[in-house]
Amino acid sequence: MGGFFLVIVLTVILATDMDGVPDDFLVEHLKSNQILYSSPHPMAHLSIMLLAVGYGMDLDERAGCPHFTMGAIAAPCFPVLTFVIMKYAQHRRRRSGMMFSGGGKSFPLGKNVFSTWADLLLDHDTTSRTSAPQGV
Repeated sequence: MGGFFLVIVLTVILATDMDGVPDDFLVEHLKSNQILYSSPHPMAHLSIMLLAVGYGMDLDERAGCPHFTMGAIAAPCFPVLTFVIMKYAQHRRRRSGMMFSGGGKSFPLGKNVFSTWADLLLDHDTTSRTSAPQGV
């Protein structure tokens, strides 16, 4: 349960961090901090895995079996299944990106597993931020 609390707190911290970045610099900020901004997703999956293993061990103890049995072995299957579904969704995003590419346009979708938003961060032209000449 502590893992889920950490994910919630980290998400709130990252949301307030993004609020403090001007819109002109937001794309560059997200690119340079991609690992930080994508960390809540793997943390949530790790928390699900630990919670499922703990639940499986609890079921084994309630059944009265003192040995490591089926509950603790089967419990991680749920988070593994969610990860398999996530990888399948990544594959489908990659396939959609290839299907929509063409005519000089490229959509590099499906590169990232945990931070799907990072696929949408295109190279951003920073030269447009130069200040306009004053007066005339």
